[in-house]
Amino acid sequence: MIALVKSYFFTNEASMVNVDLRAIIEHPIIRDDKVYAPLWCFCKLRDTVSVNDGHVLAIADNIQEYNCIQLDYDSGVKMDDFIAEFSDKFMFAAYTSFSYGFKPGDRFRVIIPLEHPLPQSEMGFDYKKAMFDIFPGCDPSCYDRCHLQVVPCIRSEGAPYRYHFNRIHKYFETPIELIRQYREMSINTMAFDRAVERFNGEHSQNRADYTPILKWAQDKIDLMVEGTRNNTMFGVIGFMKKKGVPLEDACTIDVPSDCMHEWNGMLKRIYM
Repeated sequence: MIALVKSYFFTNEASMVNVDLRAIIEHPIIRDDKVYAPLWCFCKLRDTVSVNDGHVLAIADNIQEYNCIQLDYDSGVKMDDFIAEFSDKFMFAAYTSFSYGFKPGDRFRVIIPLEHPLPQSEMGFDYKKAMFDIFPGCDPSCYDRCHLQVVPCIRSEGAPYRYHFNRIHKYFETPIELIRQYREMSINTMAFDRAVERFNGEHSQNRADYTPILKWAQDKIDLMVEGTRNNTMFGVIGFMKKKGVPLEDACTIDVPSDCMHEWNGMLKRIYM
């Protein structure tokens, strides 16, 4: 049962035959501003989660696995083109966003149930690259470890709104092989770069293993919350620099897309 009762809500039910989900898409809520609309996420939470004032925090560490992906398109891709391209490939639901009809271009969201649950731990940089190959033009933040969307919402009765259910009996299969290919390419590239550095005498033959520090750094980034992101990122980069973590290793940390600009700026300031 899906209930719109909190600022965020999580459901492990994603199907085009889910009556509650269909009703929400067919009858969008009305809000003067979308900031007052709930957000939703189709996932399975961990057995133990972090909460604040009784509400589950929308952070990656609270999510065990996703059973669908959610896509955001705000320009460049038409909703009808998306439907035509994928209508015979997998089940999905598409609906227009709060800004549809009030800003240029098609603005729409897509919910795509998965054939098999996707562990949150697998949603790294290589996952993002693979998914962007399949769905170019989508907002990259859709592939972050914790991604929530505004539920179907319009600003007034009769405001422009469209939706489409693609009820084909096929589920989307996460492109595991493509993800592995990208991961292997990344590993091979990093190994080659390190070999060149050792050959040039820039590193000792017994190069330090920074895996524990990088794991600590990734955990810190995954647990970031609004209001503390910049301080957290600055502290993580400063600690890695202090411990001698090379810049190329620091660059492997998976950071939410909407923080990438600040993260890269901090890396340059602290490392260079």
